[in-house]
Amino acid sequence: MKCFVLPQKFIFITFFLLLIQGGKAQEIEYFIDKSLEDIDFSKHIPSLDSLKTMAWEHSPLLKYHDADIEYFKVNESLERRKWLDYIYADANYNYGMFNYLNNEQLSGLPAANQNLINTEASRYTVGMTLKLPISAIFNRKKSVQAETALYERAKFDKEVARQELERALILTYNELLKAHKLLFISGTMLDTYKVQSMRAETDYKNGLISISEYTRLQQQMNQSFKEFERQKSEFLLAYMYLENTIGTKLELE
Repeated sequence: MKCFVLPQKFIFITFFLLLIQGGKAQEIEYFIDKSLEDIDFSKHIPSLDSLKTMAWEHSPLLKYHDADIEYFKVNESLERRKWLDYIYADANYNYGMFNYLNNEQLSGLPAANQNLINTEASRYTVGMTLKLPISAIFNRKKSVQAETALYERAKFDKEVARQELERALILTYNELLKAHKLLFISGTMLDTYKVQSMRAETDYKNGLISISEYTRLQQQMNQSFKEFERQKSEFLLAYMYLENTIGTKLELE
């Protein structure tokens, strides 16, 4: 069995061609990266930390949980003071002519005049009553614990919502930056195909290319235009999602 050995010259040429191709690929990647650095969209919107602060302040979801926390906090306070519901205060006031016993009648003398003294006067009475159900004695501690648990749960619910909101914010923020990069790339490709399309039209009129080649180049331009519009839609959608997540409008710099 014979072993086939490549000539050293062939190996050198192959390696050289691969090196050139790799260099071209690196040049293209460098060009794209450099271009994206120049139009870095993150420089035109608030930083991620600033967006988090805006979300904590404006998010309707967190405001909803704040209202829940306040509601259960008040309920806990009311439950602790519920024993006041069993205390009743009564007051009565009257003004007019009232009959009174005289001093002799009050002393109990047998010969005392039995006629009452009719006098104009004011009368008022004040009293307090306590009616405490048996259930209020044995269940008060558990009722307070239940309201405290609901209050604590509301605070934990807000913390969970805060973490979910932060996660959604990070994802949406990065989706927006990615959508902007893809929009830039598709825009660059569209500009290239526009130039190519104009050149193809001139070449076709001058008889330099066939109708099939001209049609192919026009289709490439149309496809590039469709891709650009799709990426623009993705970018606008990501932008609106980010505004919706933080609960307020973004101010571009």
